[in-house]
Amino acid sequence: MKMGQHRKPTAMELLERDFVKCRARILEIAAFIDRIDRFEGSDGARKDFRYRAIFQALEIISSVEGNRVREILLLLSDPTLQPLEDVLPPQRAQGAWRPPR
Repeated sequence: MKMGQHRKPTAMELLERDFVKCRARILEIAAFIDRIDRFEGSDGARKDFRYRAIFQALEIISSVEGNRVREILLLLSDPTLQPLEDVLPPQRAQGAWRPPR
């Protein structure tokens, strides 16, 4: 190997290096869902498109082989081609795609 070149890590090396960070993120997601479920108005929150998108993304993570990132990005992204600027007032980002009503 030439100086300055790095070999790709093995799958086990990636697991060893990143597991704790990934574990923390999973716990953060679980804690977020638990908080929503404990607060007043949780029934309404469970019907929200963003709450449902979290569980759809978790299903993708646990069931899809291959490019999970792509599948989750498609799940959360607006698939329409027409800009909505003239239809909707400017608002902050939602983080998940909500089909028009």
